[in-house]
Amino acid sequence: MTLNPEPNRPASPSPCFHRVITRHPGAAEWVGQQLGRAVHAVPHLELDEIESGGSYYGVFPLHLAAAICAKGSACWAIAVNMPPALRGQELSAEQLDELGAELVHYDVRVIAGLGTPATKSSTS
Repeated sequence: MTLNPEPNRPASPSPCFHRVITRHPGAAEWVGQQLGRAVHAVPHLELDEIESGGSYYGVFPLHLAAAICAKGSACWAIAVNMPPALRGQELSAEQLDELGAELVHYDVRVIAGLGTPATKSSTS
């Protein structure tokens, strides 16, 4: 699997839709601030819910990120270096800003797998 980070903020998003996947209200608010618009967040994403032609924002396991990219959608990760003392705590949008969070666009592809169900599903 290769990861090609593009550390840019989506200045003028052109996809048909924007989906924020997070169970954290502060993260959802922070993504909305980065996009310059209100967003609706959902707490979970299933492989069969991934659609083409949009942008997904959140913190994704690699197989979901690969599936998003394989469908032709953009995968934007919330990247933040979290100090150990803050792990497990809810962070506000302001705290994410203070920690230097950024949206990073990734192009994730499956290169090889051992035939596990997650690997097979992410490329179909």
